Amino acid sequence: RDSSTSRGLGDVYKRQVVRIAVCDDERVFAESLKNKLKMLFTSFLPEETIEIILFGDGQSLLDDVRSSLYEVIFLDIEMPGLNGIEIAEQLKDSEENYIIVFTTNRDDLVFEALDSHPAGFLRKSHLDRDLPDMVSYILKNKSTNEIKLTVKHKGGYAKIYMSDIVYLENMGNTMTYVTTKGKLETRESVYKKESELTSYGFIRIHASFLVNMDHVYQVNKSSLVMDNGDSIPISRNRYKAIKDRFIKERVFEDE
Repeated sequence: RDSSTSRGLGDVYKRQVVRIAVCDDERVFAESLKNKLKMLFTSFLPEETIEIILFGDGQSLLDDVRSSLYEVIFLDIEMPGLNGIEIAEQLKDSEENYIIVFTTNRDDLVFEALDSHPAGFLRKSHLDRDLPDMVSYILKNKSTNEIKLTVKHKGGYAKIYMSDIVYLENMGNTMTYVTTKGKLETRESVYKKESELTSYGFIRIHASFLVNMDHVYQVNKSSLVMDNGDSIPISRNRYKAIKDRFIKERVFEDE
């Protein structure tokens, strides 16, 4: 994640408040994370547009989230009572599109937590190193959530959110937008869309497929599994690059 990609996003949020929840039973860590987030976000946005609320347990967060409009939620995976994974599962049942980031020092819990489709993971021991990249990613992801594409399809024109696109598939003279809301068939080309969508987290994995990395659930040697359950073939020469990118964007590894 390149922090420079977010430097041009400040104007998007000048009049919008970004509300962030931090849920962690370790008060000292939660306060430290809050201060670091405040410092990093205000390097891009006006200080008055950033609100960060702390919660010491999962139930308090869930009680408040029903009446508060949080956009970003940092969840400790290990907490007494409701843990971070259980909280994320309940948040998924709502219609809100939360950006969820798990914090943990337990690598063995990461793959279990992937079922919740988080934006990423932060290991507490690597917070200073990894948090700037995560903030940059959040800003870009939040911006992408607001972007709509106008698509000309067989039935006319449609506007779709960039973040709703799971992948694009070329078959013959038809390109299909597979989205979280359904499918749209167009006469566009994956090759032409690739240059337009690369900066928004899309990557071509095969001659016929362009995927949104935010919707990738699992990377196998010959295929990707998307979070809608679809399995898509990977070109052999693209596998390593895609696997490395998936790991980098989902789990911050030791250098």
